[in-house]
Amino acid sequence: MRRRHAVRPRGALRLARGKPRYAMQRPTQPPTTSVRDGAPVDDLDADGARSADAALVGGERLLRAMVTQVPPRFWLYSALFAASHLLGYPIALAFIAAVLQALFFLSVVWQVDCYEEEPWRLVERAFFWGALPAVILAVIGEALLGGSTRFLLGSAVAHSFEVVIVAPIVEELCKGAVLVHLFRHRREEFDGRLDGLLYGALVGLGFSMTENAFYYLGAPSADLAGMIVGRGLLFGMGHACFSGCFGFGLGVARDAPSRARRRWAPVAGLAAGIALHMTNNYLASSPAIPLHVAELALTLSAALIWFRLANLARKREADWIATELADEGVVTPEEAAETRSVQRRIAARSQALLERTYGPANVRVRLYALATELALAKHKAKIDPTHGYHARIAALRRGIAALKTLRS
Repeated sequence: MRRRHAVRPRGALRLARGKPRYAMQRPTQPPTTSVRDGAPVDDLDADGARSADAALVGGERLLRAMVTQVPPRFWLYSALFAASHLLGYPIALAFIAAVLQALFFLSVVWQVDCYEEEPWRLVERAFFWGALPAVILAVIGEALLGGSTRFLLGSAVAHSFEVVIVAPIVEELCKGAVLVHLFRHRREEFDGRLDGLLYGALVGLGFSMTENAFYYLGAPSADLAGMIVGRGLLFGMGHACFSGCFGFGLGVARDAPSRARRRWAPVAGLAAGIALHMTNNYLASSPAIPLHVAELALTLSAALIWFRLANLARKREADWIATELADEGVVTPEEAAETRSVQRRIAARSQALLERTYGPANVRVRLYALATELALAKHKAKIDPTHGYHARIAALRRGIAALKTLRS
């Protein structure tokens, strides 16, 4: 396998007949420095994401920009505007409102994970798995089990049993399939609890987007605006919280030191997600208004718990960064403090978006990303010393040193 060498900055003065052809230019891309588990991998690009994101097609790049660079309130206002001004076009409204609501929650959820931006290809894979394959598999599974349920229980009882028992189990298993894939095959990106909550929310938001579109299509025109506000916004984090439970369990298993916790944490997370989904469906299927109020309280409480767990997980990662970079030779104490600071990272990312070429703000964002990767790799090496993180740690140190040379 060929080693990938660092890209030299374009720049020195080219002389032609004793005169420079052009002045020194700033490089448009950073040097190649990042490795995954000791092997060459995709680099980090200017905004701290994987360079695989730079190879996205136009539509994927547009979706990434809408989620990461547009304020969430814009999508919220757009969804409310669609609910009030597109009532004469119910089919268009169904899809437009569902997409706008998904973009709103995606942009909100995305801002929680500020330390290590996930590769957009994995973000897209999780979201679109929930939006299409998980929905198709869930429909097939519920149809197959529905016939057996009606045969055994009768039509009168079968419907309630399917809604409260069968649907939550089938849907959570279908959504959780992509989380298991990421957990097993993308070990270097599925770092812990925060990543589990994030990927679980992404697959749940994709599932709810498609489900909401079908509900809007079947709703009467008079009830459409209320359903968009109620189901799409007030209950919009429901599926994200259900699948987030399983993701959180996988995240606990990822950084758990004991074998028993690694084995049972995903099972407990999946059981919690199914139980929460069952309770929600039971309250939603009841005609009593107090139970619908209880359903709203349950959904909002689950969303608050999701954000609380995400904040705790983010603080946990901040402690890892402070601990692992405290005695790190290639990172100064000032750089370690900046890497740990949420405010400094958000400010640097905002400044990097304004740079037309690869400038100082982009270098800072990249330095923060590499320092975070280094801290997480050192932490994972302590938990799982047999996996072989030492080559990755050494390569990250070389990458940080090369980047600081470029900056100076």
